[in-house]
Amino acid sequence: MASNDAGGDTSLQNLGDAVKALGQLYSYDEIITEASRQRSLSSFVGDNGGSTFVTVGRLSPEKNHARLIRAFAQIAVDEPDAKLVIIGEGPLQNELKQLSVSLGIAGQVQFTGRLRNPYSVMSACDCFVMSSDYEGQPIVILEARVLGLPIVTTRFGSVESAMEDSGGLIVDTDEDALAEGLRKFLDGQIRARAFDGDDYNRTVMKEFVDVVFGTDEDTVAKATSAARPVTSTS
Repeated sequence: MASNDAGGDTSLQNLGDAVKALGQLYSYDEIITEASRQRSLSSFVGDNGGSTFVTVGRLSPEKNHARLIRAFAQIAVDEPDAKLVIIGEGPLQNELKQLSVSLGIAGQVQFTGRLRNPYSVMSACDCFVMSSDYEGQPIVILEARVLGLPIVTTRFGSVESAMEDSGGLIVDTDEDALAEGLRKFLDGQIRARAFDGDDYNRTVMKEFVDVVFGTDEDTVAKATSAARPVTSTS
């Protein structure tokens, strides 16, 4: 294999060096397993046969992924090409996988486990879904907005501020309402609106500074100029 002057050496020897370097950190069985998982995920998300919903969060009771899986099962009856990607790990993983099997939708649901950088997978999907019973500050909704994803989420205490002017939909905390929300996306009724994460971050920081320090202009300017983006997709 020849080298590429613009992109550097693309020879198989270079790939061998990369695998050898990985082998110093992980067992070769782990490398093969992860490569297979990544290939499977890429194939699943990249299939253009239908819309792909995605959610991100720890697989624990408060996230109520079971509600999402049941809601998705309702629409899967009429949308056999629809897919659901669940990013995260946690104590309910095996139980949730079994639920998808029992509902007959295991082939349409992909559990990725924990991803260091979930943004590339999220951005390849069509709609972000959240099924939580409660949350603190739902940063993942803001991340989905930065990525330009339409959003369907259940109603919990802190959801309104994160969803303001998003173009997304907030539904009641039951599976029928969530399923109806998913159908509305499929029917083209939910579209994402432009979102500036940097501007949102500066606004939130200014509100915080106003509450804590008052409205001194120099203090506000210094604090808001130091504000970091909600997320980075790099």
